[in-house]
Amino acid sequence: MLGLACAAAAMVVVGALVYKHFTGASLPGCHVGSACDDVDKHWLGKIDFPARMAELVRFSKWPVSFVGFAYYAAVACAWLAAGRRIAPGLRWMIRLGAVVSLMYMVAIVVEGKYCKYCIASHALNFALLACLEIGTMMSKRYAAVSSAPAHANRPSRRSGIVSLAAFALAFVGASAWLGVKEHGIAMGAVRENEATAKALQEKIREQAEKDRLAVQQGTGEDTYEFGPKGFTGRWRMGPEQAQVRIVLFGAYTCKFCKQMEEIAAEQVKLHAGKVNLSFKHFPMNADCNPRMKKAENTAEHRNACWASRCAEACAVFAGANAALKGDESWPASNEAFWKAHDWLYDILGDFNDVSLMDGLTKLGFDAKKITELMETEAANKPVVRDVEEGHALGLFQTPMIFINGIEFKGWQVPGALPAIIATTLAANPPASDARRDKPDLGREKAIGDWRQEGIVSFPADAVERSLGKADAPVQVLVFGDSQEENTRKADKIIRAWLAAEARPVRYIYRHFPGDQTCNPKLFKTFFEFGCMTAKAAEAAGTVGGPEGFWKMHEWLMTNPSPMSLDAVKKGARACGLDADAVVSAMSKPEVIAAVKDDVDAGQARNVDQIPKIYINGKFVKTWTREGDNVLERIADEASGKSKTK
Repeated sequence: MLGLACAAAAMVVVGALVYKHFTGASLPGCHVGSACDDVDKHWLGKIDFPARMAELVRFSKWPVSFVGFAYYAAVACAWLAAGRRIAPGLRWMIRLGAVVSLMYMVAIVVEGKYCKYCIASHALNFALLACLEIGTMMSKRYAAVSSAPAHANRPSRRSGIVSLAAFALAFVGASAWLGVKEHGIAMGAVRENEATAKALQEKIREQAEKDRLAVQQGTGEDTYEFGPKGFTGRWRMGPEQAQVRIVLFGAYTCKFCKQMEEIAAEQVKLHAGKVNLSFKHFPMNADCNPRMKKAENTAEHRNACWASRCAEACAVFAGANAALKGDESWPASNEAFWKAHDWLYDILGDFNDVSLMDGLTKLGFDAKKITELMETEAANKPVVRDVEEGHALGLFQTPMIFINGIEFKGWQVPGALPAIIATTLAANPPASDARRDKPDLGREKAIGDWRQEGIVSFPADAVERSLGKADAPVQVLVFGDSQEENTRKADKIIRAWLAAEARPVRYIYRHFPGDQTCNPKLFKTFFEFGCMTAKAAEAAGTVGGPEGFWKMHEWLMTNPSPMSLDAVKKGARACGLDADAVVSAMSKPEVIAAVKDDVDAGQARNVDQIPKIYINGKFVKTWTREGDNVLERIADEASGKSKTK
């Protein structure tokens, strides 16, 4: 029975990873960025399918957690079917499973990917083997000292067949069930992508028709805000005049940018003379991306700006040399840029001073002069210009891909980019340069992104904190922390609507403190007093009802620091509440449970930033832009009365 218990426990542990895969829910001890959080993405955690098989089943990988779940389910069923006598075939299955677990444990140590759930499942597999071997030895000893015939404790041929059949049926059945669920999710993504692709195809057909009419009528030659050459990068693969013009915003430290560019470059070669590709920089690093904060710089992107400057410096150096020789400088610059560009992508921007000099030298550049140029405005200015253009387009992550000036949002789906290029060519647009391409700027993108989001439902709030009428046409939900600056900005905007009765809004606020004290799944504490302020607001609600909660909420939003229990008492008195009663209530189980309820709801739907804002169930990716009331425009559209601002 102990062996069966080990198999069942392992099934539960691996089942947690399966549950996370299907729902995206966070698991205890599995914070963002941890080994168990990314287990499906690592080579240890997935089995990649061949292309033809992936095309057939509509998904490209089989998580190892699926294999583990099916295996433990099969062992449990076979163990039950075998009763007290384990058949040799099942014994060898379990021994083989333990060998696989040993291999995985070695790989986990070598890779340093300490997934707690994976380690626990393998440990239970070893425990299962121990139960089997100890049970086998005890059975042999019993047979040796007993008067029973030697064959009495051996499993019958029939029971052996039954247990192995149970193993096979359970393994196949569990795998089939998981496959059906995975296929359903994949098909949902396919349908969503098809809808996106259909909308893009329609835009492309409309654009092709406009271009055709413009050519016939001799119109449309005026330049665009992006410069005299239109919406295109400085460096290009393929002809200037092309039917399909791809612009990719990327960074050398972004592996998905590298993957998508490789696919795009293949299309340039495949459709020679019809497709071009140009590149624009968008490093996720504050050193050359002024809209980012220094605190947001990560180890992954530490070289992002230097890598972009390196590519530009190589182009500048080659162009200057060509000009000195009396040659046309742009082809030389273009060739040098792409040579450096490809190398920087190959190493994903991971270099130090020594490897940079060595790499540049091997490429045939004067490494000393290139590194000197990297320090100058000649290399930095074009990078910053690309970044500013990206921000104007509402770019917040890379890659961002445009086809003939229209953003392509379905690039994540395998085969999507070649398919949309084929669709574009099938529409037979006239070959053109980039001056006709007019992408939506960030103002249009911000509201367009919200329109295209799917509706997300959340678990009901045990103690709901809301303002406005329950049946208001605009339902605004905010997950936030009063210690966080942008939460306070968004909260002020929304409460101003209600105070002025400017919009028919219902405002629901849920706590998501950036504090591990009550939000333990965070990988670190961002706001030391996040839990204290959340409990203070809930305690005020316990003492003074909904009105007490919202008074304290407003006080906390306008008085974020310094925070202490004395400050909470001060706030309670300012709100007309019994200060001692509020502080006392902060430790009550119902207050702690109310905060936990909100945190759990956020974790269940992968709240990964604060504030995280939903309007009518749709996530608002971009809610604030300089000089643009994005949140108000979305609220107006949600209420059915769009306004031009």
